[in-house]
Amino acid sequence: MMYLPIMATIKAMFANAETSTLLRHRDKCLQEALHLMATASGQYSDFGDSQVHRHHYTNMNLFKDPRDVALALSTDGAQLTMKKQSDTWLLILLLLNLPAEIRYKSRYVIITLATPGPKPPGVIESFAYPIFEDMAKASIGIWTWDAVDSAYFVNRAYICMVLGDMLGSAKFNGMAGHTAVYGDRFSMVKGARASMAKGAKAQYYPISPPQNDKYNPERPSSYDLDNLPMRNKKDYWEIIDKLHHAESKAASNRITRDTGISRMPLCVASPAFVHPTYFPMDPFHLLYENCMAYLWDVWTIHSKPSELTHLNPEMAQRLGQLVSEAMSTLPASFCGQIRDPFLKRQSQYKIYEWMALLHWYIVPIGIEIGFNPTVLQNFSHFVEIVEFAMTIQPRSSMDLHNLHNLIKKFLLGYEKLYVGQDPDKISRFRLCLFQLIHIPRHIEWNGSIRLGSQATVERAIGEVGHKIRSKKAPFANLANITYERELVKCLLLYYPLLEPPPPPPSQDIKLLKEVKILKQERASGEDFLKQLHAICYWLGEDFNSEVELRRWGKVQLPGGIVLRSRLSETQGKSPTRSARYFEAQLGNTIFGEALAFFEVGTIAQLIMVYCPLVGVHQVLNVYRGIWAEEVKVLPISALHGKVGIWSLSGSEHIYVLRKHPGLTLLNTDERGPENGDDNDEN
Repeated sequence: MMYLPIMATIKAMFANAETSTLLRHRDKCLQEALHLMATASGQYSDFGDSQVHRHHYTNMNLFKDPRDVALALSTDGAQLTMKKQSDTWLLILLLLNLPAEIRYKSRYVIITLATPGPKPPGVIESFAYPIFEDMAKASIGIWTWDAVDSAYFVNRAYICMVLGDMLGSAKFNGMAGHTAVYGDRFSMVKGARASMAKGAKAQYYPISPPQNDKYNPERPSSYDLDNLPMRNKKDYWEIIDKLHHAESKAASNRITRDTGISRMPLCVASPAFVHPTYFPMDPFHLLYENCMAYLWDVWTIHSKPSELTHLNPEMAQRLGQLVSEAMSTLPASFCGQIRDPFLKRQSQYKIYEWMALLHWYIVPIGIEIGFNPTVLQNFSHFVEIVEFAMTIQPRSSMDLHNLHNLIKKFLLGYEKLYVGQDPDKISRFRLCLFQLIHIPRHIEWNGSIRLGSQATVERAIGEVGHKIRSKKAPFANLANITYERELVKCLLLYYPLLEPPPPPPSQDIKLLKEVKILKQERASGEDFLKQLHAICYWLGEDFNSEVELRRWGKVQLPGGIVLRSRLSETQGKSPTRSARYFEAQLGNTIFGEALAFFEVGTIAQLIMVYCPLVGVHQVLNVYRGIWAEEVKVLPISALHGKVGIWSLSGSEHIYVLRKHPGLTLLNTDERGPENGDDNDEN
């Protein structure tokens, strides 16, 4: 087993003035939140202003020093090589003190433990014991040098939450698991059976299941989504006490069956342990790999042709083909290639592909090919829920109240459409769908639903996994790579001059790939003259074919974003993925296709000639418009970024595909670098 002490890295961070300052961010957010809550105007945006952290400070007497450190432990399993059994579980620590925009970057993530394999750990807590032993010492206090104050202080650190997908969390949380009668680890909502057959499990979560007296006589006939029986700390410790004093295994099993709690986890050793918030939901898997994937399966596999919710094979095949063909108008920097879900669903369909279906393609393609409008409208509520939850933005209590009502609307509509009055269809109301109702509460608890994401540990596994070269001894190789990584990190914190900081991204606008304007174009070039008329009109001048201009094919925007134009993409070899469609802000939001970029010599003004999207409005929360016949001009400074588009051949409707909030959770291979579109030669 590889274990690296945690506090060595934290000490190194406090010894560096820059990172020591960053570690005070949590307390700054906490103090602002406490002040705002006193005026009843608080918002939730991150751990520092969350309900749980205020509870730590106010009721548990923790985090009284601004430098006290809050940590999140995250874990996931992986196979190191494809040639032999090489399962390992990696445990990382996230510094909740840091601002969210840098917290998840590799240089700030602490890899502390990897199980030795070659098989998955049976009881992972036995491997994690050294972590909690070290953290017990850290919670009492460790003398640490602070470079900001140039003095020693007693630093305290606490693990405030453990992150994992449904299976990973179950290894730490001491709950009975998602297949138990009380499988929801946040509430005491009882599971329901979908069959009268012997051995049928009560593992589904409908709100008002049909024929409840017959199929689930011991379950309430209906649950009020506004007033669910939530788990709480007092009941939790009473149940733990009952388990501790159970006189037999049978008695212990009865308590577990009636409560969904199976044991006291090692995590309670943390002074910051709070039930049930300590083990938050993982939105990365819940929303995309669980909910979205299951909805696709219901449409295509688990429904009959006679049902409204069924997507017949011909329509599903066409939808899948349209998705794979849609890549040509989606910027490569948005994500990797999206495969046909009809053909590739069973071939390890990746999480960014489910994201693309959810945020970009199901609704517009469904509208155009005639998927049932009631089903699509219900699905659009789900999309709106995900986008609201995953968007990085402070949320007020009213925002969360409105989100709760939207989730209610989706779940009630889902039950009516997918379950109806058929008790055999109760199985369609999976736990993953029911747990959507907890999203607003999770944002209150933790400041953001994104805090529970497993994306960071999966990215860490990918980073170290790609470096493993030894198939004979992959675990020793992993240990060496990780030890060197953490050692170099500490060394650079103590001696920052060993690694000069990278230059900040350019905030300047830079025109790229000049294309000379030919005399023939000025004289008789139809496209150019049309653009020239638009430029003269924008300048407020009479038409002048000799106006002083320089023309360019691309522009690099602040932050390194490269936007191409029709001019650059139609010269030479055409790129496989277009990057010429844009979003701009000039009083209102403008979408369009960049035709070319110009520098007006007389006034040194950088402008873009473009074809606008007009009649833009939202259909099921997706922007849709039609191409205008006119050409317009816009200052390049108004450009906001790239977008993708999708349209069905033969239809005038153009759908706008904006970057969705889930993209920031992906690694570079899945998401693509910001300037990835410029890898194409044009």
